[in-house]
Amino acid sequence: MVARGRGRIQRRMEATRERILHTALDLFLRKGLEQTTIAEIAEAADVARGTFFNYFPTKEAIFNYLGRHLLERMVASLPPPGTERRPAKERLVEFFLPACAWHAANPALSRFAYQVFVRDSAVLEAEESNLGPLFEMLAALVRDGQRSGELSPDFEAEDAATLLFGAYFSALRSWHVDGNERPLGEMMRSLVHLVIRGLEP
Repeated sequence: MVARGRGRIQRRMEATRERILHTALDLFLRKGLEQTTIAEIAEAADVARGTFFNYFPTKEAIFNYLGRHLLERMVASLPPPGTERRPAKERLVEFFLPACAWHAANPALSRFAYQVFVRDSAVLEAEESNLGPLFEMLAALVRDGQRSGELSPDFEAEDAATLLFGAYFSALRSWHVDGNERPLGEMMRSLVHLVIRGLEP
Protein backbone atom coordinates (compact mmCIF):
# COMPACT_ATOMS: atom_id res chain seq x y z
CA MET A 1 0.00 0.00 0.00
CA VAL A 2 2.86 2.39 0.89
CA ALA A 3 4.68 1.60 -2.36
CA ARG A 4 1.51 2.22 -4.35
CA GLY A 5 1.07 5.58 -2.59
CA ARG A 6 4.65 6.55 -3.37
CA GLY A 7 4.12 5.60 -6.99
CA ARG A 8 1.07 7.83 -7.17
CA ILE A 9 2.99 10.74 -5.64
CA GLN A 10 5.88 10.20 -8.05
CA ARG A 11 3.53 10.21 -11.05
CA ARG A 12 1.87 13.40 -9.78
CA MET A 13 5.27 15.08 -9.38
CA GLU A 14 6.34 14.03 -12.86
CA ALA A 15 3.09 15.36 -14.31
CA THR A 16 3.66 18.69 -12.55
CA ARG A 17 7.23 18.88 -13.82
CA GLU A 18 6.09 18.17 -17.39
CA ARG A 19 3.33 20.80 -17.14
CA ILE A 20 5.80 23.42 -15.97
CA LEU A 21 8.21 22.36 -18.72
CA HIS A 22 5.62 22.59 -21.50
CA THR A 23 4.25 25.88 -20.19
CA ALA A 24 7.68 27.48 -19.87
CA LEU A 25 8.76 26.47 -23.36
CA ASP A 26 5.53 27.85 -24.80
CA LEU A 27 6.06 31.19 -23.04
CA PHE A 28 9.74 31.32 -24.03
CA LEU A 29 8.80 30.77 -27.63
CA ARG A 30 6.12 33.48 -27.62
CA LYS A 31 7.80 36.10 -25.42
CA GLY A 32 11.49 35.23 -25.28
CA LEU A 33 13.51 33.82 -22.42
CA GLU A 34 14.50 37.14 -20.85
CA GLN A 35 10.99 38.61 -21.10
CA THR A 36 9.30 35.64 -19.44
CA THR A 37 9.17 35.71 -15.64
CA ILE A 38 9.02 32.76 -13.31
CA ALA A 39 5.80 34.20 -11.87
CA GLU A 40 4.24 34.07 -15.34
CA ILE A 41 5.32 30.47 -15.82
CA ALA A 42 3.92 29.45 -12.44
CA GLU A 43 0.60 31.19 -13.09
CA ALA A 44 0.20 29.73 -16.57
CA ALA A 45 1.11 26.25 -15.26
CA ASP A 46 -1.35 26.68 -12.38
CA VAL A 47 1.24 26.12 -9.67
CA ALA A 48 2.54 28.30 -6.84
CA ARG A 49 5.74 30.25 -7.48
CA GLY A 50 7.42 28.23 -4.74
CA THR A 51 6.38 25.02 -6.49
CA PHE A 52 8.30 26.12 -9.58
CA PHE A 53 11.47 26.34 -7.48
CA ASN A 54 10.85 22.84 -6.13
CA TYR A 55 11.49 21.58 -9.65
CA PHE A 56 13.72 24.19 -11.31
CA PRO A 57 16.06 26.64 -9.52
CA THR A 58 16.12 29.03 -12.52
CA LYS A 59 14.45 29.48 -15.92
CA GLU A 60 17.61 28.26 -17.66
CA ALA A 61 17.53 25.09 -15.55
CA ILE A 62 14.51 24.00 -17.58
CA PHE A 63 16.80 23.49 -20.55
CA ASN A 64 19.43 21.83 -18.42
CA TYR A 65 16.78 19.36 -17.29
CA LEU A 66 15.59 18.65 -20.81
CA GLY A 67 19.12 18.26 -22.15
CA ARG A 68 20.15 16.07 -19.21
CA HIS A 69 17.08 13.89 -19.74
CA LEU A 70 18.06 13.26 -23.37
CA LEU A 71 21.71 12.76 -22.49
CA GLU A 72 20.79 10.14 -19.89
CA ARG A 73 18.82 8.27 -22.52
CA MET A 74 21.80 8.32 -24.87
CA VAL A 75 24.25 7.21 -22.19
CA ALA A 76 21.90 4.42 -21.08
CA SER A 77 22.02 3.02 -24.62
CA LEU A 78 25.77 2.38 -24.25
CA PRO A 79 26.86 -0.83 -22.52
CA PRO A 80 29.33 -0.72 -19.61
CA PRO A 81 32.97 -0.04 -20.60
CA GLY A 82 34.82 -3.16 -21.69
CA THR A 83 31.67 -5.12 -22.57
CA GLU A 84 30.98 -3.64 -26.03
CA ARG A 85 31.70 -5.82 -29.05
CA ARG A 86 29.95 -3.85 -31.79
CA PRO A 87 32.06 -1.83 -34.25
CA ALA A 88 32.65 1.78 -33.18
CA LYS A 89 31.00 3.04 -36.37
CA GLU A 90 27.81 1.18 -35.51
CA ARG A 91 27.82 2.64 -32.00
CA LEU A 92 28.22 6.15 -33.42
CA VAL A 93 25.20 5.65 -35.65
CA GLU A 94 23.05 4.32 -32.83
CA PHE A 95 24.21 6.76 -30.14
CA PHE A 96 21.72 9.48 -31.16
CA LEU A 97 18.75 7.18 -31.71
CA PRO A 98 17.34 7.31 -28.12
CA ALA A 99 17.21 11.12 -28.36
CA CYS A 100 15.60 10.87 -31.81
CA ALA A 101 13.00 8.51 -30.35
CA TRP A 102 12.18 11.06 -27.63
CA HIS A 103 11.80 13.86 -30.18
CA ALA A 104 9.56 11.67 -32.34
CA ALA A 105 7.39 10.76 -29.35
CA ASN A 106 7.13 14.40 -28.19
CA PRO A 107 6.98 16.44 -31.42
CA ALA A 108 5.34 19.56 -29.96
CA LEU A 109 7.72 19.78 -27.01
CA SER A 110 10.64 18.99 -29.29
CA ARG A 111 9.68 21.81 -31.65
CA PHE A 112 9.41 24.30 -28.77
CA ALA A 113 12.78 23.27 -27.38
CA TYR A 114 14.49 23.40 -30.77
CA GLN A 115 13.12 26.82 -31.69
CA VAL A 116 13.96 28.38 -28.35
CA PHE A 117 17.41 26.79 -28.38
CA VAL A 118 18.39 28.22 -31.78
CA ARG A 119 16.91 31.66 -31.03
CA ASP A 120 18.27 32.43 -27.59
CA SER A 121 21.99 32.51 -26.73
CA ALA A 122 21.17 32.38 -23.00
CA VAL A 123 19.72 28.92 -23.52
CA LEU A 124 22.87 27.76 -25.28
CA GLU A 125 24.95 29.01 -22.35
CA ALA A 126 22.68 27.12 -19.94
CA GLU A 127 23.18 23.97 -21.98
CA GLU A 128 26.97 23.98 -21.69
CA SER A 129 26.85 21.61 -18.71
CA ASN A 130 25.15 18.99 -20.91
CA LEU A 131 27.07 19.64 -24.13
CA GLY A 132 30.45 18.99 -22.53
CA PRO A 133 29.74 15.38 -21.54
CA LEU A 134 27.99 14.78 -24.88
CA PHE A 135 31.06 15.90 -26.85
CA GLU A 136 33.33 13.85 -24.59
CA MET A 137 31.31 10.68 -25.21
CA LEU A 138 31.23 11.26 -28.96
CA ALA A 139 34.97 11.93 -29.02
CA ALA A 140 35.59 8.75 -26.99
CA LEU A 141 33.56 6.70 -29.49
CA VAL A 142 35.56 8.23 -32.34
CA ARG A 143 38.85 7.41 -30.60
CA ASP A 144 37.65 3.81 -30.20
CA GLY A 145 37.13 3.73 -33.97
CA GLN A 146 40.58 5.19 -34.56
CA ARG A 147 42.22 2.61 -32.30
CA SER A 148 40.41 -0.23 -34.06
CA GLY A 149 41.40 1.09 -37.50
CA GLU A 150 37.77 1.72 -38.51
CA LEU A 151 38.34 5.48 -38.62
CA SER A 152 41.32 7.49 -39.85
CA PRO A 153 43.78 8.71 -37.20
CA ASP A 154 44.50 11.81 -39.31
CA PHE A 155 41.98 14.08 -37.58
CA GLU A 156 41.14 15.19 -34.05
CA ALA A 157 38.41 13.17 -32.36
CA GLU A 158 36.92 16.41 -31.00
CA ASP A 159 36.53 17.77 -34.55
CA ALA A 160 34.69 14.61 -35.58
CA ALA A 161 32.45 14.98 -32.50
CA THR A 162 31.59 18.51 -33.65
CA LEU A 163 30.57 17.21 -37.07
CA LEU A 164 28.44 14.46 -35.56
CA PHE A 165 26.74 16.89 -33.20
CA GLY A 166 26.08 19.13 -36.21
CA ALA A 167 24.46 16.20 -37.99
CA TYR A 168 22.10 15.78 -35.04
CA PHE A 169 20.93 19.38 -35.22
CA SER A 170 20.73 19.24 -39.01
CA ALA A 171 18.33 16.32 -38.70
CA LEU A 172 16.22 18.23 -36.15
CA ARG A 173 16.18 21.30 -38.38
CA SER A 174 15.11 19.31 -41.42
CA TRP A 175 12.38 17.63 -39.39
CA HIS A 176 11.02 20.75 -37.69
CA VAL A 177 11.77 23.61 -40.08
CA ASP A 178 11.84 22.05 -43.54
CA GLY A 179 8.88 19.75 -42.91
CA ASN A 180 10.80 16.62 -43.87
CA GLU A 181 8.41 13.71 -43.41
CA ARG A 182 11.07 11.02 -43.12
CA PRO A 183 11.34 9.46 -39.66
CA LEU A 184 13.83 11.43 -37.57
CA GLY A 185 15.81 8.33 -36.64
CA GLU A 186 16.16 7.38 -40.30
CA MET A 187 17.47 10.84 -41.17
CA MET A 188 19.91 10.70 -38.28
CA ARG A 189 21.26 7.34 -39.41
CA SER A 190 21.77 8.66 -42.93
CA LEU A 191 23.56 11.84 -41.82
CA VAL A 192 25.86 10.02 -39.40
CA HIS A 193 26.72 7.47 -42.10
CA LEU A 194 27.69 10.36 -44.39
CA VAL A 195 29.94 11.87 -41.72
CA ILE A 196 31.53 8.50 -41.01
CA ARG A 197 32.36 8.00 -44.68
CA GLY A 198 34.45 11.14 -44.53
CA LEU A 199 36.23 9.84 -41.42
CA GLU A 200 37.14 6.44 -42.83
CA PRO A 201 40.78 5.62 -43.74
